[in-house]
Amino acid sequence: MAYVVAKVLLHGALDPMHFRDTALTDPATHALAGRVRTESDGNPDPNALAPQTVTMHLSDGRRLTRQCATMLANPTRPLGRTRHLDKFRRCWHAAVDRPPPGDRERLIDMVGRLETPLDLRELTPLLAE
Repeated sequence: MAYVVAKVLLHGALDPMHFRDTALTDPATHALAGRVRTESDGNPDPNALAPQTVTMHLSDGRRLTRQCATMLANPTRPLGRTRHLDKFRRCWHAAVDRPPPGDRERLIDMVGRLETPLDLRELTPLLAE
């Protein structure tokens, strides 16, 4: 969790590429992560993503707190199409053995038309390697 918090603080957001190659050994990330402390809130579900509370203690004595009751992309807090597709494209880019971007865009188009008649023989090659 400390690594994730450090990446968000340094980059403004978390990206799948933060878990690849030299990003994993970035000295600035690890220096900041060493200053992060996590505490259990007592939730018996170790996989619970929410609720969460983040508190930052600043060197000038201020304390900033942010609470999150529901994670982004939860059905009650959807991403929206543009952000959803941006996330999909970033994840596709982070994949080690990914097909070409043209296949990515064809897959997006086909999934967007799933409620219309579709020949699944066109879809399956885009999903399997």
